[in-house]
Amino acid sequence: MKIKLNRQYEDLATEYQFQLIKLLDDALKESSLNLDQRQDICERFMFDMGMLQDQGTIIAKGRPYQPMIAFVDSEEVRITDGEFDLHEYAFGNVAEYFESLEDRS
Repeated sequence: MKIKLNRQYEDLATEYQFQLIKLLDDALKESSLNLDQRQDICERFMFDMGMLQDQGTIIAKGRPYQPMIAFVDSEEVRITDGEFDLHEYAFGNVAEYFESLEDRS
């Protein structure tokens, strides 16, 4: 299996973020929050999660690690080429998701 650093990562990561937004929104709906409240929570969470992904460090068993999202198919592992920051897409992806909900109303 090959490890690839490529621009396709950006498309995969933004789709991944978009799907996380939907999962979070579905959970928030069960708490009877209104649309504005859900959007606000999704914006804050997606931005913070993106910052952890892009610039954060976690400590596990005394060792520091940088979190990384990888996308795997049967032939390749795709990782960031370092030119992409997930947190920069958070507000735009959340806005796009919630605008699509309002269009259905």
